Amino acid sequence: MDLYGAVCVFNEAEYVCNMLDSLYPICDYIVIVEACTPWYREFSTAVGGSTDGTTEILENYPDPGRKLRYLPLGFVDSLIVARNLYLQEIPAESLILVTDGDEGWIADDIRRGKIYLSEHPEVEGVQADLYQFWGDFRTYWHFPNNPMACRLFRRGTIRYGDEPGREWLDHPSNRPRVGEFAILDPPLRLFHYQNVRSGRRIYQKVLYYTLWEREQGGKCSELCYPGWGHLSEDDLRVEIALNHYMLTQQLPSELQERLRRYEGPCPDPFAAHPYATQSAAEIFNQGDFDHLLQELLEKSCASP
Repeated sequence: MDLYGAVCVFNEAEYVCNMLDSLYPICDYIVIVEACTPWYREFSTAVGGSTDGTTEILENYPDPGRKLRYLPLGFVDSLIVARNLYLQEIPAESLILVTDGDEGWIADDIRRGKIYLSEHPEVEGVQADLYQFWGDFRTYWHFPNNPMACRLFRRGTIRYGDEPGREWLDHPSNRPRVGEFAILDPPLRLFHYQNVRSGRRIYQKVLYYTLWEREQGGKCSELCYPGWGHLSEDDLRVEIALNHYMLTQQLPSELQERLRRYEGPCPDPFAAHPYATQSAAEIFNQGDFDHLLQELLEKSCASP
């Protein structure tokens, strides 16, 4: 069975090359959709492309194995549209590895997962542990067997995100399950660097959540997480807090206490990332962030 990497990106220049370096040795093909949702329009080109160099990285990424299919989609109403597009490109008999532009995998983990699925046709997919990094490459939350990390599975078991009766919101890992997801020993590991960001990128998140919550009547969290009933209440609270407190780089004390120091291996491509040797303060750059927020405040005050 061929393994297809399935990726959606927008303004992911901080990590997109490392993400591709992580997927390229283990995937037979990689489908990448670049798309801009309404809440990111301020940071897009006139046609809905990235403005931070992501597009150029994708267009010029070395592809000696002719594995890459890059699909610049432009403006979309939601990421479901973009993810439906990559599903159309992946044959039903294939395996799919859903990955975001700020994530990475250990190659041997995915190889073990592929072998397991080839030997166990009754299993839908393989679940992973989620390592959610915060501030720098050594501070993290560990979510064992996290349902949001069910990313390696059979393409034939998933339908399109807007198909009646089988809808999933924003991300295929939220979809209704058809069969069993196996947990290997040792488990697969998904590394997520969403919260290890420069102040400029965090600023985009500020605007994203501000506009989204305003448009959805202040119910962003409620809309984001209705499909996550299979998460424990504690993990769900952490996920919500992560996405909101990342805007100020501060966390409540009870969440601070859950942070751990990571001493294990990073995915090889990420180990060479410039952030790997920097502190959270160096990566974030508070001055840059404060300047951008001040500009946003002045713009808001000037609006009628």
